[in-house]
Amino acid sequence: MSTPQRNDARIVRVSTTQRASLREQTLEIVELEHHRFDDFADQSPSQQRASATLFLDALTVLDTLGWDTPPDAPPIDIPLTAGHVRQLEARYTELTLDALPTADLTAIISAYHQAAGA
Repeated sequence: MSTPQRNDARIVRVSTTQRASLREQTLEIVELEHHRFDDFADQSPSQQRASATLFLDALTVLDTLGWDTPPDAPPIDIPLTAGHVRQLEARYTELTLDALPTADLTAIISAYHQAAGA
């Protein structure tokens, strides 16, 4: 039996524009990873937990952002876990390869690492 990795949340303040980017990329993660539930019952318990954790992390971010937030919403503190940041970093890499703007995502990831002391 393996020991689960720690996935403690770090609180990161996101600005109004970063808020929109975080929402967009978090929704993209959920969409891209939906296949994890195709054969969920056939997965081992550790695989089920990993799949559930990925979605729980993303849904916590979306819940904290608010589901119908106006574009001029004020900055907000968001709990980001190491697992969700890894997903955001993968999105950052993909966006960079596609030459899409990543400044907001870069700032969010950097703020997480600063909060984590990494």
